[in-house]
Amino acid sequence: IPLLVNNILRKEEKGIKIMKEISEGALEKLMEYNFPGNVRELENIIEGACILTEGNLITEKDIKFDSELSTNKKSYKITPEQLRKILENCRWNKTRAANKIGKSRRQFYRLLEKYQMIDCIRKNFSM
Repeated sequence: IPLLVNNILRKEEKGIKIMKEISEGALEKLMEYNFPGNVRELENIIEGACILTEGNLITEKDIKFDSELSTNKKSYKITPEQLRKILENCRWNKTRAANKIGKSRRQFYRLLEKYQMIDCIRKNFSM
């Protein structure tokens, strides 16, 4: 797991242009998890952590498993700034961005409306 995580982090670094590191606690949390998926699931977890982490260090609280996202949707808060980062990282693909944060497309649109980001999407989509 540690080798895979470091490889994924280096790949993400190229996409978001920010070097991220992972804490020992976050790495332990990943190693304790029984991945029902495959490496793609690990990639999605690390990608999501990279996008949503404010600083350069991914901590234990930044690691969100699919099961946590689906059961804790109401407690999972996302800021407009984080939402914009996710959209940029997903090249403004709303379906992919919604999947990243464990929301349906309809829930994602509600978030966009809540933060008044619909016009932002249209402007960036027309580029």
